[in-house]
Amino acid sequence: MWAVQGHFVSSNSRSRTVERNMALFWGLLQTSSILGSLFYFLMLRGSEEIEPHIRWTVISTLLGASIIGIFVFSLIRQPWFAKLPRQYTQLSECPAKPFGPKEALVRTIRLAMRRDMLLLIPHFFYIGFECTMWASVYSTSLGYTKAFGIIRQSLVGLNGVFLGLGEISASIALMLISKRFHKKNKDTLVIVGMLVHFTAFYLIYLNIPSLSSTTPNDGLSFIGPNPYLALFCTVLLGVGDAIWTNQLMSYLGCAFPYDCVSAFAVYQFWTAITNSGSFGYSTRLELPYQLLILVITAVPAAAGFCLAEWGSSRNFQNF
Repeated sequence: MWAVQGHFVSSNSRSRTVERNMALFWGLLQTSSILGSLFYFLMLRGSEEIEPHIRWTVISTLLGASIIGIFVFSLIRQPWFAKLPRQYTQLSECPAKPFGPKEALVRTIRLAMRRDMLLLIPHFFYIGFECTMWASVYSTSLGYTKAFGIIRQSLVGLNGVFLGLGEISASIALMLISKRFHKKNKDTLVIVGMLVHFTAFYLIYLNIPSLSSTTPNDGLSFIGPNPYLALFCTVLLGVGDAIWTNQLMSYLGCAFPYDCVSAFAVYQFWTAITNSGSFGYSTRLELPYQLLILVITAVPAAAGFCLAEWGSSRNFQNF
């Protein structure tokens, strides 16, 4: 799905609009986080335990919405392609003719071995790690923190709402500044996103008990825990994630306009590996150590993206 969505947005964008369109797509996508989490919050409001009938109501509703969304997306028509002048050839060359599954696999493997894609591997890894944090670890930690009292299950739902608000706010800001950053300065935005995430990680470390990621507990944190600060950290996680993901997707769309399906497939391959691996240890490793892993991987992720961006900026041409 991610490879197809990335291809669709890239195919309907030019170099000057890909940043804006990626931000618009990401903002619309994150509205589902607000609506789904608000539904979850209303279903569990005032409950300390999740009853079986509530569980099935939530699962069936979200499953039905997913099926409808996939069906509607399948009805979108392929965009029309005009023949581009030779001088508008991008960093990856346009294929002379359609190719089958075997050729597509070989092409994807060759693309994955390119220097700029290898530089982006730490970035792919970090996206997988931080996705696990905001999608599972942090919401679980809020629900397992008994010091929040009766509102702890409701905070799990509100966590998704405020995450969506952070994602959408950052996407709107990126759309407003897209004209300035469509060719360069993506590296600056990635560094800003890294600093936003570092702030969120530090505040989470101070606010949430260390055992909350593994088991329900009555422990106290350094300064709380405070539910308002917890939701503010959620917003910061959303803002940072939107910046990281939008810059990566717009970079792939600009650098590989004719290989965007393969580029997004490589991106999702590496992200899925770290995502599944981090889910494996997320229930066993205490929260401070999981935050430390994110901090350690964020630095080479930002550095690799900057090097890839600087290399592509020297060869960038409008198309």
